[in-house]
Amino acid sequence: CIDAAAAIGAPIVVVGPGRRHPLILEPIELSNRLAYPAMRECIGYAESKGVIYGFENITSLYMVRSDEIAEFIDEVDSPYCKVVYDSANARYAEDPAEAVRVLGDRICHVHLSDSDGTVPAHWPVGRGDIDFGSVASALTDIQYTGWSMLETTWMDDPDWAITSSTAALRTHGWEPVAPRS
Repeated sequence: CIDAAAAIGAPIVVVGPGRRHPLILEPIELSNRLAYPAMRECIGYAESKGVIYGFENITSLYMVRSDEIAEFIDEVDSPYCKVVYDSANARYAEDPAEAVRVLGDRICHVHLSDSDGTVPAHWPVGRGDIDFGSVASALTDIQYTGWSMLETTWMDDPDWAITSSTAALRTHGWEPVAPRS
C-alpha cells in the first residue's frame, strides 16, 4: 500500500492498528509487544517514501480509544505517523467529539458516518445518535483544516445515504474546509 501510494502521489495510507480476537483476547501487553515493532517498521518505510501512515480508530479490540492511539503516536514521534479519525468508530468506544479533542493535531484525515454505538456501523448521518455539531466544533477547536469524507455503507440506497448525510451535516453546522496548499 505504501509503495502504491508513493507511486501515485497519495499523501496518506489508511491502516488499522491491528486486531485482537474477541474469544481469545490476549493481554494488551502481549499485543503491544508483538505489534509495535512491526508498526514502527511500516511507519519507517512510509516515512522513507514520503507517505503518512494514517492509523484509523477502528473497532478491532486493539488501540480503539483515542488515548491509546495518541499515546502510540506520541511514542513514535514521527510526522509520518498520524490518525485517520472515524466518527462512527469513535462512537463505538467513546464520545466522538471528545476523541477529536484528545487526538488533536495528530488527525490528518476524517471519515464521517453515524452510529448508535451498539454495533460497529457506518450509517448515514442522522440515522444514529452522533452529535455532528459537537464533532464539527471539536475539529474547529483543534484547528483541523484537512479533508473529511463520508464513509457510509448503506447498501439499500447508497445515493440517498450520501445526499441525506450531506443535508444532515449542514443542519448540524458542518462546514467542510479544503486543506491549505
